[in-house]
Amino acid sequence: MTDIDNVVYGPRRPYSAPLVANWDVTAACNAACVMCYSRSGRRNPGELTTDECIAAARQFVAMGVLHVAIVGGEPFLRPDLVPVLAELLRGRVSVSISTNGLHVPDDQLRALATMNLSRLCVSLHAADKVTHNSIMREDAFDSAVNLLQRARAMGVRTGITTCLMSINYAQVKSIIKLAEELGCTFHSTSLYVATGRGPIDLDLSVDKYREFFEFWRDERRRLAGRVELATHHETLYCLVDPDYGKNPFVIGCTAGWSTMRLTETGDVTPCNLMPLVAGNIRTQSMAEIWRSSPVMLGLRDRERLKGRCGRCEYRHVCGGCRSTALAYSGDVLAEDPRCWYSPTACQPDNKTPLEERL
Repeated sequence: MTDIDNVVYGPRRPYSAPLVANWDVTAACNAACVMCYSRSGRRNPGELTTDECIAAARQFVAMGVLHVAIVGGEPFLRPDLVPVLAELLRGRVSVSISTNGLHVPDDQLRALATMNLSRLCVSLHAADKVTHNSIMREDAFDSAVNLLQRARAMGVRTGITTCLMSINYAQVKSIIKLAEELGCTFHSTSLYVATGRGPIDLDLSVDKYREFFEFWRDERRRLAGRVELATHHETLYCLVDPDYGKNPFVIGCTAGWSTMRLTETGDVTPCNLMPLVAGNIRTQSMAEIWRSSPVMLGLRDRERLKGRCGRCEYRHVCGGCRSTALAYSGDVLAEDPRCWYSPTACQPDNKTPLEERL
């Protein structure tokens, strides 16, 4: 059987198990974010049961997944969240939770404070309540700030997550400053992908993306050791920081290479922003899907990329955001339309100038 071990993927190899798995534990949500990738709102009647969630947690442990990010919907609307977290933590998996902050009572916070949780991440998409509430719902901003303050007082490590869009781009510097003021040690900026409920017109221009990555590079250096700045879009970053691409562990787009997503109904996709189903854990093991799914295997072969991404000397340390390519063109292998770079032609032996230096 074709699997992860017997296909040549170029100079960088995908991991035998995901480093990070995003887990949508429920579709239920008490907000209505304009950009929601999962169209969350009502609980899905086909959601994994408690027993199935416990079994999924054990599969993450058995595979050797390093970090599981609990997302949603709104995770705290799932009544069995704590025992599922406990199962992951017993297996020594690093765990974070992302929440909108609208419904996290003190008793649940106290339970988290007794666990070795990596961090509690709260959505803040603006530094002012008017903009943030217009993205999520009325009262969301005050709830988020209050939760961050309560969590910090209880000793829970906290972070902020932001989806960067045209309606909040001007506030990105202020949001990072707010994270510092609230004592957060982590801030994740997710670049917008028009999938789920999100329309194309929320996206940024190519020039704005270049401007953001240059700003983000400088902020990352400024805040080193105080606030960790992260994004799951490590693709175009190599264009503004050439040394970054020399790291042998950098693979650019991580979908199917070092990350995966588990949905509330057991579907496995390569990325939380990519609605391509690679399999379902009700009929296959998670490990089998990761190692052998044609969806996963196809993403790992960057010689199949098209357009500028296929010609680019950075394709093995960037590869373009595959979710964005899919959202814009319907083709997961198409070029990334957000990229500002004009690639040089690949060498006749199919080895690029960058690869010769690695």
